[in-house]
Amino acid sequence: MGTELSHLMDEYYKWLRSRTHLIDDDQTGWTAISTPYAGIFNDGIEIYCKKNNGKWLLSDGGKALKLLEQVGLQISRSPKRKELVQHIVNNYGIVWDQDELFVEATNKNFIQKKHYLLQALLEIHELEQLSERTVKSLFKEDVETYLKQEKILYTKDVKFTGYNGLDEHFDFQIPKFEKEYVLKAADSLRKNTISSFVYSWRNVKQVREKHTDKSFEAALVLNDVEHEPKSDLVEALQLEGVQVHYWSDKNKFIQSLS
Repeated sequence: MGTELSHLMDEYYKWLRSRTHLIDDDQTGWTAISTPYAGIFNDGIEIYCKKNNGKWLLSDGGKALKLLEQVGLQISRSPKRKELVQHIVNNYGIVWDQDELFVEATNKNFIQKKHYLLQALLEIHELEQLSERTVKSLFKEDVETYLKQEKILYTKDVKFTGYNGLDEHFDFQIPKFEKEYVLKAADSLRKNTISSFVYSWRNVKQVREKHTDKSFEAALVLNDVEHEPKSDLVEALQLEGVQVHYWSDKNKFIQSLS
């Protein structure tokens, strides 16, 4: 299992590297890091990088929140939406200054800081779904409330160190006697959701299982009540070994974790 997983992780790194490109702007001194992950309008998400006073400045260039405004999601006018964005940036140690999201890094922690910024941007782009409904509560909060109601032991917003030395963030960790789950609450499914979640889980799996002597499983609960799930994306997750549960069948979801 370990050898096979290591091979899969190596293949993922090759794929990620082959689709990551650097674009220099000689006039400004900034370099755009083009990633393989798609944003709101299916454009590639970019991170802008510049050396500043001996440190690296990594920024989204103020694009993410402006793109949300273009699809009708006004962050500045809603305390609830501000709270959601603030929660995401706090989880990853990102600075939010007006429209810009950025973080400083040294040569030593550059990879981890870039990884955190990219993960934060992926979650912020997913907030596009909130433009389709009134923001009364985040789906993640609904899932947490249900876990409490059913007396399921969990830890929220956990980080584990992965095979490549990077820390990965998960919505929930649910411990059991012989196994543990990392659980993602997904209001809707995107290809980005699949690739980033599966990558994070696989990155941690080998290390975590060696450390705890338990199997390290991945599960995703999908809000199929408000969003019709795409069967091909669900099948892609299942093929990767992720358990997919539907919010419309919460009892079955809870039974699987009991």
